[in-house]
Amino acid sequence: MQLGASKSTPKVASFPGEVACPKAVGRQRLEAACDRHGACLESALDWYTEDCLEDMADNPDLADLAVADALQQGMIREASPPEPPPPPEREDPGPLADLPMLHGDWTFVLARVQGRSDRAELLKEYANRWLEASAAEPIPHKRDNRGRRAANIWLREETDHGRHN
Repeated sequence: MQLGASKSTPKVASFPGEVACPKAVGRQRLEAACDRHGACLESALDWYTEDCLEDMADNPDLADLAVADALQQGMIREASPPEPPPPPEREDPGPLADLPMLHGDWTFVLARVQGRSDRAELLKEYANRWLEASAAEPIPHKRDNRGRRAANIWLREETDHGRHN
């Protein structure tokens, strides 16, 4: 913003005719300046005195100049980036949700079914093949690999033999 550009005083009064408190106006201007410059409001409030807030109420450009200078001088901190939103929870985890799949399994399966109109059917049958082969293995520590191998072989053959939908 250019110096001398006029800014209207933020409205702090809650009803008509009420006089806005200069400190509250100055605080609003400081808050807006911190937002514009990416500064931490809490850090700025710790740095500036109440007299400074009153001065900011009197001079609309002062908050911007003060925040920019304080950031440059290291007197106030930059605002922390906002926390990223949590990943969305899947409502329908799909037929593979209960399988003990590894990263490589996901990569293989998704590459094989990507863009296919019969994707849902392939995934459902993949899970069935995995579970059937796994259940047929008598040795517990070999069940996951037997299921994985059977399902992957089936999916590779199913998607390689001209069944492109």
